[in-house]
Amino acid sequence: MYGIVKQNGGCIFVYSEPGKGTKFKIYFPRGAERAEYQVPSHEEAGFPGGSETILVTEDDDPLRELAISILKDAGYRVVEARDAETALSILRVPELEIDLLLTDVIMPGKSGVDLLALAEVVRPNLRSLFMSRYAADLIAQRGGLAPEAAFLEKPFSRSSLLTKVYSALHGESAKKRSR
Repeated sequence: MYGIVKQNGGCIFVYSEPGKGTKFKIYFPRGAERAEYQVPSHEEAGFPGGSETILVTEDDDPLRELAISILKDAGYRVVEARDAETALSILRVPELEIDLLLTDVIMPGKSGVDLLALAEVVRPNLRSLFMSRYAADLIAQRGGLAPEAAFLEKPFSRSSLLTKVYSALHGESAKKRSR
């Protein structure tokens, strides 16, 4: 929450009294213009899109739904999984084409890194993009993520998600192994 507030120029005030509880007040700067309620399509906004199939594996339901909505709006086909076991069962269906595994690094049960290792047995050329609330270098230091792995830090914007997905599918890093 703190990161989202700071990224948008806001501030947080915390008031706490023993025995009475804690109150958080979050302030964002007022916009100069009236907000537009229509979200432009990816073509209008200039963000990359595609038609590939992406398997989104995320245990946080609202975040998974947001990512799916953004990706579908950009033209991608999306398959969803709430955990690594479900994702593996999807990946084991040979008729289902999956071009990219977009997965949270830290999930209950198997991690995203474990998921990719098992997925590569079934689909050796599977491209991947990891996402986490923790910085990539912190995760790499703890042995969970290779430094060259494609990575998206949460919270993400529409543009950062679409740019990272496009890069993971088509960029130079997409040709390298993720692990």
